[in-house]
Amino acid sequence: MAQHHTISGLVGKLVTESEVNCSADKYYGIFKQHVDIRKAIPHIFTAVKVTEGHGTTSACVKQWDYIVEGKNELVHTIEYEKINKDSPVPVDYLGFFQSAIEDLNSYICASQ
Repeated sequence: MAQHHTISGLVGKLVTESEVNCSADKYYGIFKQHVDIRKAIPHIFTAVKVTEGHGTTSACVKQWDYIVEGKNELVHTIEYEKINKDSPVPVDYLGFFQSAIEDLNSYICASQ
């Protein structure tokens, strides 16, 4: 896992990389269709709801309910800006995405 922490002022970018063994099309399909995401990794995503659009089109907006560090949260898009320079960097999300990618990889590979 490569971690890159860049904080310039109050805007930052966190990057993580994972190697996967399954088809990228399968990953895309699960997130696009979103109906199997709770079945695939229920300990990470607890619900997905379409809030705008059809649900599978590029213009749709989805609300993703998930668990990070034991706390239930929800999100439409993940971006962050620190309130001030002393605000913590949201590194918990690196572990969250790493787990989501690895666990989804295991689920997809096991179902092939």
